[in-house]
Amino acid sequence: MDADKDGCTTRAEVPRAEAVVAPDQGPKRKLSGGSWYSPYDDQYIDGPAGLDIDHRIPLAEAWDSKWAELHYLHQHRALWAQR
Repeated sequence: MDADKDGCTTRAEVPRAEAVVAPDQGPKRKLSGGSWYSPYDDQYIDGPAGLDIDHRIPLAEAWDSKWAELHYLHQHRALWAQR
């Protein structure tokens, strides 16, 4: 999705916006360099290869948006919360 119509998808925009040290952007919006902080494990990540932005949403948001119900996660709610 390109909400601001600048040619970058969310996959390109989020890492640029959340970088501690800005990455370089090459052809086809490919990122190189840069550094990010991970509050989940209190570590810094150098380079975009160690990033994954696709699967993290707050648990409350998943339930409020009915996303979980649509994907039958209500059957596994306890397991989902432990991840």
